[in-house]
Amino acid sequence: MATREGESVGQKLHEFAANSTVHGVSHTADVQRSALRRVVWFLLLLGFSVYFVYVASNRIIKYYSHPVGTRISIIDKRPTEFPAVTICNMNLLRMTYVQEDDFLMNVMLALKRDAQSAVDISDPEVRSKFDETYNVGEVFQNGAHQPKDTVRACSWGGEKDVCYLYMSAYSTQMGHCFTFNSHDYVMQNGSLVTSRIGIEGGLQLTLNVQQEEYFYQDRKHEAAGFKVLIHHPSTWPLMSDLGIAISPGTETYLAVEAVAVERLAGDFGKRDPCISTKDPSFVNPLEFLDKYSKEGCFYNCLAKYVIHERGCKCRPWNLHAKAFPDCTLTEYMQCVNRAEVDFTRNQTVLDSCKCANTCQEVYYRVSKSEALYPSDLAMKKLAEKHGISETYFRKNIIELKIYFEALSYELIEEYEAYTMGDLQADIGGNLGLCLGASFLSLAEFGEILLLLLTTMAKKFLRTEARTMNTQ
Repeated sequence: MATREGESVGQKLHEFAANSTVHGVSHTADVQRSALRRVVWFLLLLGFSVYFVYVASNRIIKYYSHPVGTRISIIDKRPTEFPAVTICNMNLLRMTYVQEDDFLMNVMLALKRDAQSAVDISDPEVRSKFDETYNVGEVFQNGAHQPKDTVRACSWGGEKDVCYLYMSAYSTQMGHCFTFNSHDYVMQNGSLVTSRIGIEGGLQLTLNVQQEEYFYQDRKHEAAGFKVLIHHPSTWPLMSDLGIAISPGTETYLAVEAVAVERLAGDFGKRDPCISTKDPSFVNPLEFLDKYSKEGCFYNCLAKYVIHERGCKCRPWNLHAKAFPDCTLTEYMQCVNRAEVDFTRNQTVLDSCKCANTCQEVYYRVSKSEALYPSDLAMKKLAEKHGISETYFRKNIIELKIYFEALSYELIEEYEAYTMGDLQADIGGNLGLCLGASFLSLAEFGEILLLLLTTMAKKFLRTEARTMNTQ
């Protein structure tokens, strides 16, 4: 825009309007047109300007809301890491273990409110005697079903194996359980992998429920059988909430499909931010677990609620809090049991845990199918093979087969659905559509604004100089 010294503000504005690349501006300032035509052009320019500002502000709001899109793809992977398999018997204590000690047996009968108990568990002397002699955690650990007794036969990757050597003991909501390919095993030996789909490439277990050993069950699980959970080794097994029930007298097939989720870190979309455990600056917020997972966070929250918020100040036998002493029977009855019940029933407490998803997560979809096992035709042969009666076989034996349906995984990946490039394209497109302008056209407004300010500043200085001279 050419400028000349001495031009007034009005002249500069008229010159700008006559030469502006923004469509319609020149028509509003053309004195050769009638006043009506200039008014019409002004109204059109004003209307489209308002519409452009509305669209631009809408797109800016959309950009800062950080919308998220999702894409799904199938990724082939050979070999594939096998998941962890946690197995819990629905019975917490074996009959033969407690029968060895009359006092222990009577206390346990009293705990499950059995009228056959010969002791009064509310008597402080009874509790004191128990606390002096026994450790609650050791009772449930030593009295639990052991892997070598539970697993009658095992095949891994199509070959017979001693599978309990790959198993680690875990204390969970459902008692003392064992995990195949656990986190501890993976850290020491590396993850077990498979290169074949189907049963021959997976884990096959012949399990013995041992109903004759059933003595102590919690009130939520009064069936006979196992709870099985397929999970990533680094994920804490929430058996009571997520486990799959399998029953004796069945051949159960668990077909597994791996799913990997990659979430965007930061405050994207309308969800809470995920936790990036792979970030170098990541600090594990869990007090009682070494590795973060959402499931582990809930477990950690329960431990904190029992130990700190309810003031029990001891470690329940099925919670990992090594810095605290083991809870006594007295502490269980006076504090821990009530705290655990309140935690599960109080939604406000559960919401306060604020357990976020990890930004990178692997979980497994499991399809379950089963059939009566064994058939009448095969019953006699199999019962003789295992050295047990046909009645015992039907009431206690489970054939469990866990395998991959495909050597691939489903990747669910989040991406930024509206980027800075999208914002620029939308604003630029609407700028051209509404006003026939480009981003360079905006520079013209900056230029005329600068010129007007300069002109007014010079005019002000000249006025001030004249005033001083007259004085």
